[in-house]
Amino acid sequence: MKKTIIKVGLAAAMLSGAALGQVGSAGAAATATPKPAATVKPSAAPVMTDNFINYGMTKTQNLPATITADGLSYTLHKVMIYDVNSKDARNIWKTYKFLPLNLYPKAKYLVWTKITITNKTARTIRRDMQDLSRKWTVAVDHALNNGDTTLLSPGDPKHPVNSKDLLGYFVLKPNQSLTTYEAYYVKVEPRYFFVTLANQNNLKTLYLVDPDGVGK
Repeated sequence: MKKTIIKVGLAAAMLSGAALGQVGSAGAAATATPKPAATVKPSAAPVMTDNFINYGMTKTQNLPATITADGLSYTLHKVMIYDVNSKDARNIWKTYKFLPLNLYPKAKYLVWTKITITNKTARTIRRDMQDLSRKWTVAVDHALNNGDTTLLSPGDPKHPVNSKDLLGYFVLKPNQSLTTYEAYYVKVEPRYFFVTLANQNNLKTLYLVDPDGVGK
């Protein structure tokens, strides 16, 4: 009889212990610290390369875009057009000490470009007192409509050659590249946008905004 009682008691104790173990496991699971949800990184905003849409202009291709004439390569990375009286235009005008705006009474817009020029020839290509010829021109309409732009030169007489902030004079040795900025003013509403590169009597034109399909 005693053996039966002992066996029953042991069985009860074992069941009780198992039950406590289950409760303890359930309690631990209930009190476990939840893992934080994975952080979703916001997608990067697209880089703004132009503001042509502000003037009702449609691009024929995206930037950057490159043209090459007889070993001189010109890559256009960015184009921004500002009213000359806007805050952005005035800041640029002031920063680079261009001649006073009132000396350009017909100026309507400032064109700000980011470019890379590369010399792929075996000779030096330059724009300085030894060679003042224009290597490229920028236009916002046809010449008959006064669409040519006028390059704005740095006002500081000590402005460095090959400046990466604003291009004035430059000297490119063979295989040398330079990424920099240029500023122009225009007298008319922008309707086109094209760059003509000229080197050693070789001409190449990049038509970026071409509503009449002139460059096709």
